[in-house]
Amino acid sequence: MVVSSPTAGAEADLKLRAVRSNGGFDAYWQFHLRQERRRVHQSRYADGVIPAAVSTLVRSRTRSETISTPTTRPGGGRSSGCGTG
Repeated sequence: MVVSSPTAGAEADLKLRAVRSNGGFDAYWQFHLRQERRRVHQSRYADGVIPAAVSTLVRSRTRSETISTPTTRPGGGRSSGCGTG
């Protein structure tokens, strides 16, 4: 757990206001996003290389192929799966 001082939030707010008033917010935000990506995502993969995402079409097709259909009992009723006759 990170222990911060009671004024840490106020200090961060003042720094952010200073960056914004100096006209550097866009550059700061791009830096912030790069750091977050590196910290949250790239650090979890070998050599910092994030694997390419699987396309939506392939993902949905794979999911639909693995979905099983409910079984039917003789006489057309569906099986509840709880073992009662």
